This record gives sequence, C-alpha cells and structure tokens, in this order.
Amino acid sequence: MENPYIGRIVVLLTPLLAAISGAIVTWVGTVVPGANLDGSELTALFVAGALSLAGVVFKWLDNRGDYEVASELNVMASQVHDDARPPDVGHPPA
Repeated sequence: MENPYIGRIVVLLTPLLAAISGAIVTWVGTVVPGANLDGSELTALFVAGALSLAGVVFKWLDNRGDYEVASELNVMASQVHDDARPPDVGHPPA
C-alpha cells in the first residue's frame, strides 16, 4: 500500500538531511590527509553537499508527481474501459 504522505515526509526531512549531508561532506574534507582547507573552502563543501542532496530530492519529487499523475490516468482509463464494455446478454439462440 502506498503512503499518500510520502511527498510531504520527504519535503519535511529535506532540510535536516541536507544539513547532515553537508556536515558529512565537510567532515570528510577535514579528515582527508593532505587536504589543507580553510574555512571558506569548508563552507563551499558544506553548500555543495547540501545542494546535491536538494537536487536529488527535487528530482525524486518531480518523478513522484509524474508517477501519481500516470497512476491516476491509468485508473481513469481502466474505469473508462470497463464502462465501455457491452453488457453480457447471454448466448444467442441456436
């Protein structure tokens, strides 16, 4: 069964996950040996990590919207197909 609130859940979690992904990217940038990064470069890494996650979420939500429209059209098409079927009148006399 599909969750009708999945899009809302994703939208509400996106800022938290973007901050976490930015923090992870920044942490990796500080622990990599030989990476001498100053504050502005760490900030750039944080923003890049957060924006990359935001891009993925945007694409997921866009595809999810397309899926919902397609599934709704499929339901409507099957209803039209069922309505257009002639009634079963039985076998013709032999």
